[in-house]
Amino acid sequence: MLILGALFVFTAGSYRLILRPAREQIGLYQANILKREGDLVWMRQAARRIQNDRNVKYYDKTLSPLSAIDRGAKQFNLNKAVNRLEPDDSGRIRIWLTGAIFDDMLAWVEDLHTGYGIDMISIRAASVQERPGIVNAQVTFLAPGTTMPPPREADRKQP
Repeated sequence: MLILGALFVFTAGSYRLILRPAREQIGLYQANILKREGDLVWMRQAARRIQNDRNVKYYDKTLSPLSAIDRGAKQFNLNKAVNRLEPDDSGRIRIWLTGAIFDDMLAWVEDLHTGYGIDMISIRAASVQERPGIVNAQVTFLAPGTTMPPPREADRKQP
């Protein structure tokens, strides 16, 4: 009977001193693994966002919209085609071009959007019949940080 009692005390003592703490520690490790797996998922998502941000061109905010438009017109050889430039109080900038190379004009518009955040909100272009690829155009831009203003009477199409 004494041996049976000693065996019971040994088994109960082993459970309390070794097995229960080991089981508790295993539970803590499992919870820690779940937390770290969540951190790993977050890190992978953050890495994807960082990788995507490397491909984004940030706007140059050091130039005013008018300066950016003028610089871009020179860069795309459109400065001689710009006849008139008319900013207004609502953030619109209207530009009239005569004899502009159509492809250069589109590249200029894209550069203003991606490089400076200046959006084109309307364009009217007519080809010059004697010269393929050459257009006369009126382009309206919206300065960055401004909201789209309501159309003016002059911009509305007449039926």
